[in-house]
Amino acid sequence: MKAFSRAIELKAGPWALSFLNGELRDIRLSETVAVQRISMAVRDRNWATIPNTFNDLRLNVRRDRFTITFEAESHSSEVDFGWSARIEGSSDGVISYSFTGQARRQFQKNRIGFCLLHPAACAGAACRYQTPNGQEGSGAFPLAVDPRQPFLGLSSFSHQISTHAWAHLDFEGEVFEMEDQRNWSDGSFKIYCTPLALPFPVMIHPGERVEQRITLHLEGEAPLARRRRPLHASAVRLEIGPPTGTRLCEIGFGLGEQLHQRDWYEEILEGTEPSHIRIECDLDLDPWEASLPRLLAVAKGLRVPIWCLLTASAVEVPEAFSRAFERAGVQPQVVLATSNSPPWSTAPDLARSIREAFALYGMHPLIGGGTNAHFAELNRSRPAAKDLDIVFFGLTPQVHSVDDRSLVENLDGIAPTVRTAAAFARGAAIAVSPVTLTPRFSPNLTDLGAYPGAMRNAHRTGDLRQRRPFCAAWTLASIGKLSAAGASSVTYFEISGPDGIGEVCANGHPQAWPVREVFGMFAGWSGAEVRTVAGGNPHLYSYALVKEGRSAVFCANLSDSVRTFSLNGIRLRLGPWATFQD
Repeated sequence: MKAFSRAIELKAGPWALSFLNGELRDIRLSETVAVQRISMAVRDRNWATIPNTFNDLRLNVRRDRFTITFEAESHSSEVDFGWSARIEGSSDGVISYSFTGQARRQFQKNRIGFCLLHPAACAGAACRYQTPNGQEGSGAFPLAVDPRQPFLGLSSFSHQISTHAWAHLDFEGEVFEMEDQRNWSDGSFKIYCTPLALPFPVMIHPGERVEQRITLHLEGEAPLARRRRPLHASAVRLEIGPPTGTRLCEIGFGLGEQLHQRDWYEEILEGTEPSHIRIECDLDLDPWEASLPRLLAVAKGLRVPIWCLLTASAVEVPEAFSRAFERAGVQPQVVLATSNSPPWSTAPDLARSIREAFALYGMHPLIGGGTNAHFAELNRSRPAAKDLDIVFFGLTPQVHSVDDRSLVENLDGIAPTVRTAAAFARGAAIAVSPVTLTPRFSPNLTDLGAYPGAMRNAHRTGDLRQRRPFCAAWTLASIGKLSAAGASSVTYFEISGPDGIGEVCANGHPQAWPVREVFGMFAGWSGAEVRTVAGGNPHLYSYALVKEGRSAVFCANLSDSVRTFSLNGIRLRLGPWATFQD
């Protein structure tokens, strides 16, 4: 079988957890998740995660203990690795996951082994660790997003989960380290092997074996267990919280590369009131001097402020770039400047060059510096914020995992990126641009020759969830997270195409997806104060907007089950991945 069809709920002494598709998920003590996930992964020479297929699943599940074994293989056009797994949970609270694997052909790998995730909620929690040579240390999970690995050379790691309880992990078979996955907008801290300081990729030969084990146990006293009420059992009551001082972010869209006639775009955008339309110009791609005027003509026709992403390897911007705007009769509101090669961030003096190029024609757009890639690239190569009006970065929820549950969990990684950027932006506004459901490109390919295709085409096949209610629910929640964290502006998706809020169909007629209706909910709320809403549950994300004496509650059901809640004395039901505005 390709995947196990349903999650299996398990107990190991005081621990509760679930098993799905070869992974342990949400290992928790009472209501506290200590470990979000333990999985085994093969990463190829370009950091792609090879899909696993499973068979021969055997379960022995008791009330407070379990044993699971299965066979698996990680297979792609380049990789072939077979492995056997054994997972045990004992009544005294010890959980172990081990695997033994063997290469079936020669291939290059960047990583083979366990990946363990701690939830983003661990930020600030105390921890202790030990290295393979016996050295002990202590510290805490970082609060701000750490651009480098917080902990290196780990053979054991434990963190505090309550006043008297610690979750302790032992690692065997490899040296592990931690990275802050919030750099990629994930809602987690990841412990993984092999250390990045070692050379990669590494050639694996047929018959070469890999064996590893992770063991988890509780140190100290478990807190008194509270009976968990089924989240769907009864309605939760939502109440609007006190003033926060934060404002709804301005929301715009990307124009995309596939241009259509203006009235088609207008039909898709109807009722959304975008704050801007973003076009893109790569000065290293020909023929940009021919394509830029076409983009400007279409964007100008939409009568919405224009943002332009300028990607360049050279620092000096040619006059032909700003002249194209002058000839089109367009004064850009914002020019976002970045590099199309490592370190994927704004080069020194590029902002100055852009200002000078536009000043020749009496235009003075706001200048943004940052990255079109992930927050990691911005965090590791921070531009000189004193020269910038805006600091920007891109966001996608599926750099490392693609399942629905992971994308929802990764919503918790959004706010820390905005707050960390604000801490080094020196007063510049924070823009998240673009937000896409799928990654636009990979800036970390080992094969440098793959960069051009990866940069421009990796995301073009899109994700079927883009046109389904899932995308609408995820988007409504992300708007709330970004706004509450202080993002000034956000560019979502594109108007049409694989990353679109709609699409021009084969019959020539435009069609809007459910996510377009979410953006329509925010029409008329520009500048509104964002307030928290108390009384929700982990699957019902809610917030409120208040403006000029009126208020509205926005809700997203972030699950595939029906959820019930009460608002203003009225009992309401939200279907799977449904959205709601009162």
